[in-house]
Amino acid sequence: MGWFRRRGRVVPDPWLEFDADGRLTAASLAAVRKAAKAGHVGAVGIFGAALCQAGRHAEGTPWLERAWQAGDLDAGFNLGTFASLRGDLDRAEFYWLAVAALDGRGSADAMLELARLALRRGDHAAAARWIEPVLDREDVYPVTALGVAFRDHDDEATALRLFHAAIGRGDPWAMDYAARIYAARGETGHAAELRGRAADLRTVEANRQPPILGL
Repeated sequence: MGWFRRRGRVVPDPWLEFDADGRLTAASLAAVRKAAKAGHVGAVGIFGAALCQAGRHAEGTPWLERAWQAGDLDAGFNLGTFASLRGDLDRAEFYWLAVAALDGRGSADAMLELARLALRRGDHAAAARWIEPVLDREDVYPVTALGVAFRDHDDEATALRLFHAAIGRGDPWAMDYAARIYAARGETGHAAELRGRAADLRTVEANRQPPILGL
């Protein structure tokens, strides 16, 4: 679940159990609330995100602020995202810039959102400044998603550059997106090759044994 990414940290299983609607189960929320009130930084951020996800922003935002001030990047990203969902794009940009700018730890997700925001404003140059920083991060999702953003704003050359960077990291979604562009151009052989690679990767993933640890 996007609000609750822990980026390599160890998170107790009971904290991240979800119901069919993608919300924390009652048991998980109770466990997180208890840990948050005891001062566990990770729980503070998760508890704040859960409250905001439920629409209880007045209660959840102070918890997210507390976690962000303690160094929780996910909390900072979520502060920006919940602000964006409320229509406060200036406040969202403030948080995303802060999260993206951290030396060596800047969030590629925040960079992605800043680029999307710039593209919606028609500022292609401001969006493009985030391409290299996103490519410098290990996470492949923001690379592919940034490619989609440029594609949707009629910049196929930049989109393909990003898709191929993600393809190099083995992302089948990037292969599918690139294949659509090549197919529309009439390069059906190239499109078919990419779609075949994507299908093979998904087959391998489907047949892979699940990890012993769920998180």
